[in-house]
Amino acid sequence: MTATTNLNPGDPYHPGDPYIPTDPYRTFTAAFTTGSRFVPARLDTYIPNDPYCPALAGNYNASLSVSTSDGGSLYALISGMAANHCNARILVDLRSATIRSFQPVP
Repeated sequence: MTATTNLNPGDPYHPGDPYIPTDPYRTFTAAFTTGSRFVPARLDTYIPNDPYCPALAGNYNASLSVSTSDGGSLYALISGMAANHCNARILVDLRSATIRSFQPVP
């Protein structure tokens, strides 16, 4: 599976619309590998009235132990989190364009 992400520069730059990338956003593709580490989400840090992300993060945590060998259910949950604009901490090795670790965060 591949994932595309936008790198957002820090303060003082504040983008007008983070879902419509414009300069100085940088887009690249990185792939999950067998060496990618999936870190459980800390469910106690989510805002309780968030209608989507806490439940998706809970399902992600539950799928970590029962994921299929190809990661099918896990990747479907990650896609669902992206579609609902949930946040994640992703560590990418830029030399090999691979995802080293992934963790949903509030």
